[in-house]
Amino acid sequence: IFTYTGNFTGFINDFVAYGTVNTNLGLLKSDISFKPLENKALKIEGHLKTNVLDVGTLLDVKNIGTLTLSGNVDGTLKGNKYDLVINSLIDSIDLNDYCFHNVVLNGNIRNKLFDGMLTVNDPNLKLDYSGRLDLSPELPVFEFVADVRDASLSKLNLSKDTASLVSFELDANFIGSNIDNLKGQIKVKDLKYKNFRDS
Repeated sequence: IFTYTGNFTGFINDFVAYGTVNTNLGLLKSDISFKPLENKALKIEGHLKTNVLDVGTLLDVKNIGTLTLSGNVDGTLKGNKYDLVINSLIDSIDLNDYCFHNVVLNGNIRNKLFDGMLTVNDPNLKLDYSGRLDLSPELPVFEFVADVRDASLSKLNLSKDTASLVSFELDANFIGSNIDNLKGQIKVKDLKYKNFRDS
């Protein structure tokens, strides 16, 4: 169930949708232009904002809850295929029953591929990620580096230990969907673990 308040302006071959969508799953605001292309694709460009939008229910994906973000999008849509460049600030997102705050996401999202940068400045996790994830092949491709600092495993719902912190640098270049078919290398550097005994 949703209501829309706003405007559609322009022409059939070049128009802008500006307004607010209120739904029982949350709020979405847009200021996006749409231009049909010769190959039956749709060029989209503009600004998008969500407020406590239940993307998990919307996309039927478990372990994802609500999302609040503000960002720009530029790319194309054709049927169920998309190729988008996104620059966004995620104020909050619920993952695995934990609400992450202060997340910056910049990169190219193309169907099952992400190539870009991710920064998390959450009270329980500091993360800098740069690289490429391609889940479209039979054996997914992982090429990235990540710097993880002060990850509170228990608060992130990754451990039952009530007071453990972990920090490390990760350099990954491999293909595979599980430990049995993994090919490549994963390098871990400067691994530090701290528990409630301060050791």
